[in-house]
Amino acid sequence: MNLTIEQIGDKLISYIRGLNLSTFQVFSKVIKSREIIWIVVFLFYFGVLVSDFLPASINIEVGQVSPTDIISPRTMEFIDEERTEQLREQAVKEVKPVYELDTMVELQAIDEITRFFNILERAQVKNFVELKRILPIRLTDDVVKVLFSLRRDQIHRLRSYVTQSVRGVLSKGISPQNLSIVDQLIESEITKLTVPQELKGIIITLSKYFIRPNLFLNVEETIKRQNEAKSFVQPIKYRILKGQVIIRRGDIVTREHMKYLDALGLTRSQPNVLGIIGLGVIILLSELIIVEFIRSYLPNIYENIPLNWLVAIILIIGLILVKGFSLLSIYLIPLATLTILSTVLLDYRLSVLILIFSGILPNVSNPDILRFYLPLFIGSMIGVLVTKNITQRGDLTKAGLLISLTQVAGVGAISLIGYGDLRSIILNMIYALGSGLLSSILAIGLMPYLEHLFQILTPIRLTEMINFTQPLLKRLMLEAPGTYHHSILIGNLAESAGEALGANLPLIRAGSYYHDIGKVRRPYFFIENQLGQENLHDKLPPSLSRLIILQHIDDGVMLAKQYKIPEQIIDFIREHHGTSLVSYFYHKALKENPDNVREEDYRYKGPKPRSKETAIVMLADAVEAAVRSLEHPTPQKIESVVKGIIEERLSDGQLDDSPLTLRDLNIIADSFIKVLNGLFHPRIEYPEIQKEAKAIVPRGS
Repeated sequence: MNLTIEQIGDKLISYIRGLNLSTFQVFSKVIKSREIIWIVVFLFYFGVLVSDFLPASINIEVGQVSPTDIISPRTMEFIDEERTEQLREQAVKEVKPVYELDTMVELQAIDEITRFFNILERAQVKNFVELKRILPIRLTDDVVKVLFSLRRDQIHRLRSYVTQSVRGVLSKGISPQNLSIVDQLIESEITKLTVPQELKGIIITLSKYFIRPNLFLNVEETIKRQNEAKSFVQPIKYRILKGQVIIRRGDIVTREHMKYLDALGLTRSQPNVLGIIGLGVIILLSELIIVEFIRSYLPNIYENIPLNWLVAIILIIGLILVKGFSLLSIYLIPLATLTILSTVLLDYRLSVLILIFSGILPNVSNPDILRFYLPLFIGSMIGVLVTKNITQRGDLTKAGLLISLTQVAGVGAISLIGYGDLRSIILNMIYALGSGLLSSILAIGLMPYLEHLFQILTPIRLTEMINFTQPLLKRLMLEAPGTYHHSILIGNLAESAGEALGANLPLIRAGSYYHDIGKVRRPYFFIENQLGQENLHDKLPPSLSRLIILQHIDDGVMLAKQYKIPEQIIDFIREHHGTSLVSYFYHKALKENPDNVREEDYRYKGPKPRSKETAIVMLADAVEAAVRSLEHPTPQKIESVVKGIIEERLSDGQLDDSPLTLRDLNIIADSFIKVLNGLFHPRIEYPEIQKEAKAIVPRGS
């Protein structure tokens, strides 16, 4: 029975171990998937921002007593549509209708007057009844009787008076709406004329028959002016600050209160489904833009899955900072932290994209507030410019100060446009100042952890690594001074060539300083550290000497890992000899035992240089050693040695895995020759000065 229990226990333990291994393998595959990275970012952003589109729990109506303080959850501006529309309607009402004068009406009236009086003057009638029948307009019997009784000279004067009064009234313009005042207008015109009293009545009566509206409404022009008047009415805007009390407990809820609650979406009872869909689409499109930008312009980051995770982490940090600090003030958000981190750790071009999306996406539900982000955007862009080529951590503090001053100026500029009172302006400037300083503090605090976690060699870290207070470099300087001096020369040589090729100069310098660090284990077996003493290899067989020489690579890798040197620097240790031949001891072994020597036993195990930087250091290492061995170096000898070494490495296949071209090799050779000629230039031999020895005679002798 006990045996059975033991067997079951063993099987259970084996199963659990297998399960753990399977889980680890699945997890390992998951975190190495680029798609999973951006799914995580999408879910994080969507999960945080979707709350802006969900219904609030406030259930309140106009006229009720507020049961609690209602506080604004965010800063925003909104337009009072009702009040704005009222003002626009008022502006439309104040626009006077546009009328056009029809001059043909007056001509027709004069023509009708002429025709009327011509008939009247020529009429040969016996009574007023016959006259009424032939007149072109319908008149009352009383009017016709008056006309029948007029003499010819009176008719002539009547024609003149009617014509003048009709012209006077029509010249003022008569619209269909003011026909009721025609009598008054006619009387006004008659008073201007010297009219006999007996003719006034008939003049007014006849003139009314000939006057018609000559002003007609221009609908198109009137509507155009009304629309212009509406457009001149600016929207009535209200600004709500985050944390502002909208309704205090016990207050009666008014329509004005409801406007604020509606604008904030606090009275919404149903989720904004379209808004949620739009949010998801915007986040997805933003991610696609970022990924495509990285793929097209930063392929080294795109192919590096850990760096994809770093981009995701910076984006998530951005959302946390924006949402968290906006609870206090928009101007306190340390947005420049993102640009500092992404510029130093990744690429300055990518930092601009991260800044844009980290600032806009968290405010997608409230785009009106983005204007207040302008000082932060400007300060963050300054952060990109001042940290692009930064090499000292202390410079990050200076960058923070410059960002602060820029943001303070930006807040002042925004305030001049007309936002906020003096007290608010000063407070916002203080917030902007703190935002810049806080950005640099957060960047300084986060950067070492991100550098270590993602094995990133920033210019700052590389500068720190080549400081000779570093423990491993201090050991090199004290225990292997010849190798230390050699490494300094290699750094100068390699850096000059790297500068000509546009390589990573801080990386080249650091790689040069650490490439021979393995010689610290057995310094006196390397000729540069023997300082004129006996060569220890003279007493050793070539087979043992080559083991000691080859071992300095493994010793260097071991020491580097022990001192936690980054992998990119360890690559210089592994690759700076490639698979080249330890030729001196190989040929020495051939002389002693030609039948029992294999060339592969005397070659470094590699790998060959796989980057531009490690290849340059390999060539600099070989060239410096060869030129140093020349007894009387001249420019011609130096040039011959440099080109010979490079051709030998090329023909031996040591540069097959590096991206260097033949043109690059020519540039490298020219750089090496220029530097080496400066180091080994001929010196004047000064003649020995014979000095007579003078006896020192003691005083008092």
